[in-house]
Amino acid sequence: MSISTPETQADRTRLSWRRTLILLITVAGIGALDMITRGQVTEAAIAAVICLFCLIPIYRRQLVLRESVRPASWEPAALALGLLLLAAATAIFG
Repeated sequence: MSISTPETQADRTRLSWRRTLILLITVAGIGALDMITRGQVTEAAIAAVICLFCLIPIYRRQLVLRESVRPASWEPAALALGLLLLAAATAIFG
């Protein structure tokens, strides 16, 4: 049985944000390629801008976690908003 220490919690949080970043980039890439092959280049560009909007808080959060640990502030809310916008764009244009 392992005991959770504050240091390991920070590492797990940092790795969780890194996995979220990698997942978002992967899903955005697959979605953009699919939209481009269907001839929806403008919609793919809109989805890419929305994904870039989502990448900013994730990247900033990783920078903060490298230096010190502090409670999450606006990053999760911005990520959720960006993902909702991406889902709405997919529903409208897809």
